[in-house]
Amino acid sequence: MKQVDLNAISSAQIRQAQKTESVRPSATGSTSSTNSTAKTLIDQIDVSSKGREIGQLVERAKNLPGIRQERVDELRQLIESGQYEVSSKTIADAILRDEQ
Repeated sequence: MKQVDLNAISSAQIRQAQKTESVRPSATGSTSSTNSTAKTLIDQIDVSSKGREIGQLVERAKNLPGIRQERVDELRQLIESGQYEVSSKTIADAILRDEQ
């Protein structure tokens, strides 16, 4: 069983490894795809805890709503009518909060 650490491998290296694996000769000299008695190779991938965490975050991001169109429409209407007002204190607080 071959183990591969994907944390430090580029996609080009992965493709190269897949090409090499598909044409690797068996003990009798023929390729594994044409040898009917060849053993089935099983690849195993071990994902680090950081990789699992990234995968979970990606899944969560996929489930988040994209644009809250109703909120955008509401703000657009307020701006166009001249009724949208934000205090300078609110803006300053938001900037300071983002800086922390």
